[in-house]
Amino acid sequence: MTKDELVQFVVDELTASGSLNISLKEEEINRIIDAEKKYVFREWRDTVELKYGVIRTESFRTPEFRSSRTIQLPDCVWGVREFREIKDSARLFGINDPDLNFDRVMNSDLYLAGPFMSDIITSRIVSYSFFDLARSFTLYDVNFDFNLNTKRLKVIGHDPLNPVLIQVYMQIEDSALYNDYYFQRWVIARCKRQIHRVLKTFEYNLVGGVNITSMYEEQGKAEMDEIKETIDKRNQPDWFLMFP
Repeated sequence: MTKDELVQFVVDELTASGSLNISLKEEEINRIIDAEKKYVFREWRDTVELKYGVIRTESFRTPEFRSSRTIQLPDCVWGVREFREIKDSARLFGINDPDLNFDRVMNSDLYLAGPFMSDIITSRIVSYSFFDLARSFTLYDVNFDFNLNTKRLKVIGHDPLNPVLIQVYMQIEDSALYNDYYFQRWVIARCKRQIHRVLKTFEYNLVGGVNITSMYEEQGKAEMDEIKETIDKRNQPDWFLMFP
């Protein structure tokens, strides 16, 4: 769906396909769409997707980086998940196999070693805790800070000596966003509240003694609250940490 098609969809919804002669100008609907896009990209996880990139080592040797220690990211980036150096190998227990990691070794103990193996699992947990602590001293991860307003990534940790893998949350295409059911309903609800704001700026009666009610405001607020609740339920964390 294009932006013009979304605008027409909103107009048809507000006017009941022309049955009512109350709507907003297309310029105002376009402004609302642009404003709400910034909100949903920031708050709704389904409107962004994980992308990977590699920053060459030479980028950290330029005078621009040396002066500010910042990297300018594109405007379509809404979050940075990971920023780490790419090492030459991936070794675990002396085995050079990138497919071998802590999770898979732990799962082999849980599901392949049979029941009543609590001692082995306890031993593995202690060992892996040490490996995880030791890995933190190898400085794979580079400490950083990301500002959503400027889209700048500031390198706080050490200067990378190798190419850096960066994982970012990038906004989906506008056409895909305009096809999203909840975004369509969100824009319509926002437009309803804007219509109420325009009509209730001054107290007056329409021709024929018709009073202006708060129906649009109530409907718009109820729809936005319902959508917020739905989105919050879908924005559940994938994992969590427990501390003693």
